[in-house]
Amino acid sequence: MYYKGRNTFEGATSPWGYALLLVAIDITLLGGWWLGRRMLVLSNVDFLSLLSKSLKCVGTSAIFFSAKVLVGMVCVFAIRSLTPYFVGFYLLSDVTLLLLSLLQGLTFWWWRHLAR
Repeated sequence: MYYKGRNTFEGATSPWGYALLLVAIDITLLGGWWLGRRMLVLSNVDFLSLLSKSLKCVGTSAIFFSAKVLVGMVCVFAIRSLTPYFVGFYLLSDVTLLLLSLLQGLTFWWWRHLAR
């Protein structure tokens, strides 16, 4: 995706790459709204309360992600200092860590929300 020919993408950091991401986000947002309103007959609620709850879920997930990276870094430093083995930090850059943190954050947020 780095070929700079005419009418081609230059990668995700190009203006066209950002535009593609925004279009994909907008289409799925509108599709989800349409599905909820028309197909599932969900009630109309305040947009700011939805945004607030969504940001709380994302924040909870970010806390779990930060905690996982911090614990991973402590483990890497411990292995490096206590053993003759070298373990790199690149092991902590796996996208699975982010996805599992998102799932854990959502689960924790809903558990906290339903326990009230």
